Amino acid sequence: MTCTEEYQEHIEYTFHAFCKVVIRNAMYTALRTRSRKNKREISLDYLTEEKHYPLGTEDEYFIVPEPDEQYMLILCGDTVLFDVGCRKDGYCADMTRTFFYKKVPSEKHRAIYETVRRANAAAEAILKPGVPLCEVDKAARQIIEDAGYGPNFTHRLGHFIGLEVHEYGDVSSANTKVAEVGNIFSIEPGIYVEGEVGVRIEDLVLITEDGCEILNSFSKELDIVE
Repeated sequence: MTCTEEYQEHIEYTFHAFCKVVIRNAMYTALRTRSRKNKREISLDYLTEEKHYPLGTEDEYFIVPEPDEQYMLILCGDTVLFDVGCRKDGYCADMTRTFFYKKVPSEKHRAIYETVRRANAAAEAILKPGVPLCEVDKAARQIIEDAGYGPNFTHRLGHFIGLEVHEYGDVSSANTKVAEVGNIFSIEPGIYVEGEVGVRIEDLVLITEDGCEILNSFSKELDIVE
């Protein structure tokens, strides 16, 4: 294994560990929020009974449910979307990956993820100098529309990036300008089905003389975080 490969493996391991920590903390926060909510949402059945309840009493009407399997199952199978970045020598980075927590709930969820991944790959495959940016958007959007999720792709395909995360210029159906050598922008198709699932995969790409270089190397394969 080369030094570069070892470094790449280290980066992927570190990011995966970071994702686990974020998801775990989000779960604990949700449980604490639910617990506080249940403390406020008490039953009023005791008003009909001839029994005195001193202030602060906790009995069957006031018990705060312990974190239970039912609540954990609500989280199990959720998608967790990480949109991350950093600055290096004043320049911005950006990347989005979507993970499933503990399991993929259904084949529909798996198909949606794979559709987004294929849309991302289709756009990146045609990138080279001279290609209209609206055609790049179309390449990704067509994959999603053909799968029946056109209305669920609710934003442009990408944005330019540099000293700011969102620089002037975008990759959208309205932008007829062509890609030029040295351009750096994002390719980030997504499908968002309210109440069910949301998936986005984002890379940054650099336009080169004969194509493009994908600047993000983290895997885009479907990943389940335990």
